[in-house]
Amino acid sequence: MDWRELFRRHGQRLGLALGLLALGVVAQQAWAHRHLLNAQVWEVDSGLILLALSLGVAAQFAFGLAWHRLTRHAGMQTSLREDLQHWGISLLAKYLPGKIWQALARTGLYGNSANAASVVGLYLREQMLSLGVAMLIVAAAAPVALPPQMQNYARLLALAGGLLLLMIGNVRHLPHWLPHWLRRLNDVRGTDRRALIDATVLNAVAYGFLCAGFVALVRGLGLDAANVLTLSAGLCLAGLAGVAAFFIPAGLGVREAGLLWYLAPVLGTGPAAALAIAARAWLLLAECAVALWALAITHRQRSIGRRKGARAVSYPQAHRLQDASGRLLRARRIGHVLETLAGRPLRAARVLDLGASHLLMARAFATHGAAVVGMDVEHAALSRGMRERGAEAENLQAVVGSAMALPFANGAFDIVVCNHVYEHVPDPAVLMREIGRVLAKDGVCYFSGGHRYQLIEPHYRLPFLSWLPKRAADRCLQLAGLGAEYDIGFLTLPQLDGLLSGFHARDVTVETLRLERSLAPQPRFAGLLRRLPKSWVTWLARWSPTRIWLLTHAK
Repeated sequence: MDWRELFRRHGQRLGLALGLLALGVVAQQAWAHRHLLNAQVWEVDSGLILLALSLGVAAQFAFGLAWHRLTRHAGMQTSLREDLQHWGISLLAKYLPGKIWQALARTGLYGNSANAASVVGLYLREQMLSLGVAMLIVAAAAPVALPPQMQNYARLLALAGGLLLLMIGNVRHLPHWLPHWLRRLNDVRGTDRRALIDATVLNAVAYGFLCAGFVALVRGLGLDAANVLTLSAGLCLAGLAGVAAFFIPAGLGVREAGLLWYLAPVLGTGPAAALAIAARAWLLLAECAVALWALAITHRQRSIGRRKGARAVSYPQAHRLQDASGRLLRARRIGHVLETLAGRPLRAARVLDLGASHLLMARAFATHGAAVVGMDVEHAALSRGMRERGAEAENLQAVVGSAMALPFANGAFDIVVCNHVYEHVPDPAVLMREIGRVLAKDGVCYFSGGHRYQLIEPHYRLPFLSWLPKRAADRCLQLAGLGAEYDIGFLTLPQLDGLLSGFHARDVTVETLRLERSLAPQPRFAGLLRRLPKSWVTWLARWSPTRIWLLTHAK
């Protein structure tokens, strides 16, 4: 096992452990010098602390406004309130392993938008603008912790890095001397040049609020205020260190250690350690305030809709209302995976589509020459699908029944498609036994499904819903007006591995992501994924909300 595989498997735990270790060192330094702080405890100015919190919240909204201007650059038609809501809710994802979670969460929140494919590119552009401004602030003051002969070099390096990142964030067509994959991240065909300038200015304003809030926090705690530029540069350097440690949740411990290192020569070790911990709490409170605002606005909008007579849509109803183009694209993906990765083309194959609903995917399979049976528990959905069938009717059957007791003979099908079904049945183990029974000896099952630890629960589109215990999830649905009971049974990835242990299971999530480029029309992320290094795609696939397996009978 090479180091990449070790990092993929254990990087999250290692990052959290290192972050907690660094945080423990900072806390130990604060405790060891507590005698220096005792005299200052009574000098806390609650007015300045409140001002610091207000400025922290203002900074988060300024970052959200910058994001809104970027969506305008991409031609997205979302409103300011929608963009601020999505931006605020995605803040919660910072406290999971790595900044990539925030990008995935934001993309999931824009899942119903025709421009959702632009979100990843816009997120990367946002990061370049934000980090560029932060590096320029770092360059404004000499890092006292470095030897004198190295301070100017460090400032020049920060200045050059900041200008480079700002250039990348503002140029619509990246220079040819940048790596090819990075230039392709600029695939968003923005037309509003002024929006990029506005986003840059708003990022600078946001950092101005953050730095002013940090200075207010320092003075509010009764610490001897250092030079304002030094405090601002220390805060931004700590933030950059947290971003660089991308596999540690929200840079936990790394930011605190960076701030302690930078400010200890200025404030003293004890005060700098205490300030680092206070700064973490300050930023956490500001970000949580914005995230709670976004969640409250979302809940209020749904409540208003109910009062106006809008009926809450349960999962089965919402699932049926998915757009036809998305289902047809999924059917093309499944056919492509079966033919390319499993060597089983649909033509002349006997196919069972479980959870077929309106038969959109089953009809697509039938057009490729397969003899398809679409099965679902809802008679009305199947009847509508059969009424809308076209020339493929000869190859298509609809059967009403339960996946817990498939009404078919042993080995009746060459291909079984079980696409996002297991979480809806009372006993997934029985489902898998039934699939194994009706699957031919040389047959293949396309099995896909989500796992418990998804950022945005895909059925109700609420963050972290599937993480919660059953009673807490039920209560969240009731508060959001989306139903009385959460009846989706997601498993963890180890539990899914156990569920599939009766088969020879091949995880093809990475290969499927790489194959997306061959589909037409192009699915979300295809332009980005086909140009990322394979190791990056492999790492991203680990956090994919959907995993895909090809199952065959164990030898």
